[in-house]
Amino acid sequence: MRRSLVSLVGVSKAYGRPSPSTTRAFFGNGSYALDGNTMVMTRDDYERSTFFFRVQQASDDSGRTWKDELCLLTPGSSGEVCYRKE
Repeated sequence: MRRSLVSLVGVSKAYGRPSPSTTRAFFGNGSYALDGNTMVMTRDDYERSTFFFRVQQASDDSGRTWKDELCLLTPGSSGEVCYRKE
């Protein structure tokens, strides 16, 4: 397992009312570890979150342009969330 510091993982704050679509923002100096298709993110307070992940390229214009996406799935959940590089 390889560990690196990232500035995106850390303490989280929820914005809006708690719901399945609550937006969370991350800040601080946490760390992450990758092992196969599993990502473990560790916050500044050492709380850990485990996700399955996949990377893909997606196109909205029938393949003329492609954008990278990172998709995360929380074990035990019924869906995933994908982040697209713009």
